[in-house]
Amino acid sequence: MRTVSIREVSGALISEAAERQETLGITNNNVLAGVLVPVTSRWVKHLVEGNVSRILHSIERGEKEIADAESYVSLDKALSDEKNASGAFPIRRVSIRQISGKLLSEAAERGETLGITTDNVLAGVLVPVTPRWIDHLIENNISRILHSIARGENEIASGAPAIKLEDIVPE
Repeated sequence: MRTVSIREVSGALISEAAERQETLGITNNNVLAGVLVPVTSRWVKHLVEGNVSRILHSIERGEKEIADAESYVSLDKALSDEKNASGAFPIRRVSIRQISGKLLSEAAERGETLGITTDNVLAGVLVPVTPRWIDHLIENNISRILHSIARGENEIASGAPAIKLEDIVPE
């Protein structure tokens, strides 16, 4: 993951990250404020393939709701309802020109994920990161973190060549 300042975020940067298949850490005043995942056709295909049964179930449910006009819920209504029955998390669509530290802080407070658009096309998904969330991750994974640090120190001390993630994870 490459980190960039919130002021550097642009459509070109997101496109470049998409081509490299990399996630971007977004910083505000040199502090991690969010994680941006570029939206690519490959990523969407992966999401669809991993959720086919849910998608088919939702289509069936939607068709039944359309047949019963009284219980019909529009897409706009479903997306605006933070506590809808599907358990979906709230997402707010914003233009890349609107991204700021203040917007990211407000989204973090509300637990919102931001859908970043450029030229009215979804370019990325920006998940705000809060210090409380980072603390929670560390507290819940402290034994793994300490184990990884000790293992890394032992590998360095042994003098053996370092194994990189790229060496063991297939493309």
